[in-house]
Amino acid sequence: MIYCFIYSKKGINAIALCISILIYFSLSFIFPKTNSNVKVQARLIQVETVQDYVHNNNWFLRIPKIELEAEIKEGTDSVTLNNSIGHFIETNKDNGNIGLAAHNRGYDVNYFKRIKELQIGDEIFYSYKRE
Repeated sequence: MIYCFIYSKKGINAIALCISILIYFSLSFIFPKTNSNVKVQARLIQVETVQDYVHNNNWFLRIPKIELEAEIKEGTDSVTLNNSIGHFIETNKDNGNIGLAAHNRGYDVNYFKRIKELQIGDEIFYSYKRE
């Protein structure tokens, strides 16, 4: 039978613990944790020819770099996210920050599957027309 810890008078457990800590910190420098607090910067632009960006729907999102063009609907429930991009109802639609949600993998419709490819300066076209 093999035991995970070796007990002896010479303090091998302490040495093993020190080595484990050194390995942990060495690996944390080699493979740093990803930053989940990604900050996105956006700027509004005035469009001269609205026809270039008008869609049949009253509410949509278009991101040319990742070839995304999708309708936005109210709510973030599974029915909404399986068919469109969802809007967090707590956020404003046409003034200030907007909260949107979509699947990025594992579903039939994954509108945000390539969202990691976006960089500061990429164009994002958001359109909301009041009915």
